[in-house]
Amino acid sequence: MAIGDDGSRNDEPGNETEPPDVSGSLTVYPGSGGAPVDHRSPVASEEPEGYEAAGGYTAADPDGDGRDGILVATYAGATLVDGDRRTPVLRKGPAKADGRKVRAKDRPARPVGAADFDGDGKDELVLNWGSGVSTGPYGQQPTHWWITDGTGSRDKSSFTTTEFVND
Repeated sequence: MAIGDDGSRNDEPGNETEPPDVSGSLTVYPGSGGAPVDHRSPVASEEPEGYEAAGGYTAADPDGDGRDGILVATYAGATLVDGDRRTPVLRKGPAKADGRKVRAKDRPARPVGAADFDGDGKDELVLNWGSGVSTGPYGQQPTHWWITDGTGSRDKSSFTTTEFVND
């Protein structure tokens, strides 16, 4: 099990009492029952202090060793935290969207999930990017999706959606 705090602050009661070091933290409770291990979320150096992670964590085993790592959404892109290793999983949205130029720092894809879709014993990672996805509902603008072949640069599939139909 993993418990994380992406660094955002909200208006829930008591949020002002959290210690500053909670921001951008990730605590992993090993399935073996061992002691919890604290990690700091990967930091994008150009981001202001307190914005280490963009939000979102998903468990993933892309190497098929039977032990999950944690795929973390950061402002620099997705990063797999597996023990002491940090592996970037980078996919980027287009340079232009909605008729406007998209800044490079606004183009990294975010992790959505992971599963062994092809039955090879290794999880494929699901990432997405869309302009305005964080501020508007899916389907208003095209959303770009990647299903990776592990943490490398190869994709099993990539596609763009403009809406989801509920049958």
